[in-house]
Amino acid sequence: MAEFEGNLIALPALRRLEALMPRGIDSVHKTTLKALEQDDYSRALKLANERYARRGVEDYDTVLTYACLLVGRELVVEARGLVKKAREAHGDDPALMAILADARVLEGEVDAAKEALRQIDAEAIERPEILAFVADVWLDLAEEDEAIAFYQRAVDGDVGDPEPAIRLAQLYMGRDELWAAAEAFEYAAKLAKDRLGLWEACADLWFELGEERRGLKAQLRLYELGEADADAWVELGIGFAQFGEFQDALEALSEAEKVDPFCADALIVRGHVFLELGRAEEAMAAFKQAEKLRGERAASARGMAEAALLIGDLMLARQKAERAVELSDDDPESHHVQGRVQQQFGRHDEALASVERALELEPGQPAYLASKALSLALLGRVDEAKAVLGEAVEAARAHPEQLPMWLDGRAWSRLEGRVEEDDWAEIDGMLEVLGREG
Repeated sequence: MAEFEGNLIALPALRRLEALMPRGIDSVHKTTLKALEQDDYSRALKLANERYARRGVEDYDTVLTYACLLVGRELVVEARGLVKKAREAHGDDPALMAILADARVLEGEVDAAKEALRQIDAEAIERPEILAFVADVWLDLAEEDEAIAFYQRAVDGDVGDPEPAIRLAQLYMGRDELWAAAEAFEYAAKLAKDRLGLWEACADLWFELGEERRGLKAQLRLYELGEADADAWVELGIGFAQFGEFQDALEALSEAEKVDPFCADALIVRGHVFLELGRAEEAMAAFKQAEKLRGERAASARGMAEAALLIGDLMLARQKAERAVELSDDDPESHHVQGRVQQQFGRHDEALASVERALELEPGQPAYLASKALSLALLGRVDEAKAVLGEAVEAARAHPEQLPMWLDGRAWSRLEGRVEEDDWAEIDGMLEVLGREG
């Protein structure tokens, strides 16, 4: 209907016809439709009347077209008389009852309008556009329960128009039914495509409901349509990465670099995404490029240490891990990475101290607890290791988005023959929960 937005006189009638006619406005006779397109309402009404005089009440499309145009001119008495005759031929047809109710609303006959609407069998309506029209009339009558029921049926039937879904979302919001509101806004946003406010409302609601993945997807669409800055794209990339949506994360980071080709933060986050994907060489290249752009920082040094671990360059890993701690002693992840490197060199006491420092800075972090448990086990303190590994499992269950996490699977596997069988079975079960790799 967008092409008719300038037809101020005919637009309400066109909307009625689009909603109620069997094939929308395609069901309207071409001469009548042409007059409406030209915003010549008087001629359209005259043509509809003449066609009705020729075809009679049995011609459904003709009688419904004429009824809609009569209501559009607020000729409600004539419209009611026409619908009464049409019902003798077509029964309590939903579209006829809907236009009758619409006429009654214009007359101010609220009870009569409700009576007409209650004769409509929602389950018998095939076109969702009619459901949405009926919902609009119920809403005009301030009957929210009925309006919601019909709007929801229209949306479930894929009405193809964002407006009913927006009204449905607003009604749900008024009742604090946020999940249903979010789904309705999301449906409307997908149809409207370029209405930023819908995507923003959708994202806000999903985040409020704790549905971060759906919130991030909505935010991605919002940013694609708007003009997000590089920092916003980086934050979005971080969000996707936290939930394992690595391809979406990389796409968001690419957008950040398009906005700001010198965005070192995007490169650092990209490097960490590559680490999660096991693409160590690409990660190393990203961290090096970030260092060229912004100078030496703990985040890039730490990232290179992790990449070097995956590549197998332990000397570089140790050098970069130590440098990361020197650059930022209050960064827990730098201490954690240093602990992992120290484990590779068999310096388990030092590794334990590094990981405990990380836990001082960020208590309860599942990955740090798992690394501490490994150091304890490698030091022969198996009971303590099991207890700490249990803490890691509980912490991870509280944050399932962190699962599966990276574990040094080879180091843990080497313990199998060095601990009691029952102890190993208990440890192995917890490792399966966390997600063993390596």
